[in-house]
Amino acid sequence: MTYIPTAQDLYWTVQSIHQKNSWGIPSAGSIYFFDHSNHRFKVYTVAEKSEKQMNFFTGTYTNLLLLGYTESNRILCPGVKSTKELLMNFFQFSDDEVERAYVKGIEMRPEDPRFDE
Repeated sequence: MTYIPTAQDLYWTVQSIHQKNSWGIPSAGSIYFFDHSNHRFKVYTVAEKSEKQMNFFTGTYTNLLLLGYTESNRILCPGVKSTKELLMNFFQFSDDEVERAYVKGIEMRPEDPRFDE
């Protein structure tokens, strides 16, 4: 699948990362960490992604590059299959912390009717 972002995609990405040091994307199996002042990011990501995760990862990654960000480091995390496992195995989050982070992410997500389904 070739991903071609729209202006709406880029705007949504800008709104999603605005004033955030980190951005976890369960559908992409990844967690980004930002240095906004230098327009750089590092990403922890599931090493063996499903096709769906790969498509979402490609989209968000492409959007960040088009917004002028540069990847400073990519940490492939073998043996994990989800962002939840990334948080628990690499950042020692508890089940409760993962759930709270997920709920907070949903609450803070920019409005976009495409995600109301």
